[in-house]
Amino acid sequence: MNFVKDGNLVPWVRAAMWIGGFMILLASFAFAEGRLLYWGSLTGLVIAAIGGYAEKAHALHLKPFDRSYENARKSYEVRRRESSSDHS
Repeated sequence: MNFVKDGNLVPWVRAAMWIGGFMILLASFAFAEGRLLYWGSLTGLVIAAIGGYAEKAHALHLKPFDRSYENARKSYEVRRRESSSDHS
């Protein structure tokens, strides 16, 4: 089961995180007290935010969970080696 497709979360995971996060947030407000209220609210808000950010990234055609930065980093290393050998 793949949760990431084309550099972004699949639609049902985005929706589940967004809805689930807000359900945790609401449940902690309704049933929790003290530290449990704090940690439940924080956890729910973080989960909902990740789902919301992934949804926004999908709408803007961004790929936040892509690994293309590794290829870019490797290409820069090759260029640095070539440029340093040219100056020698």
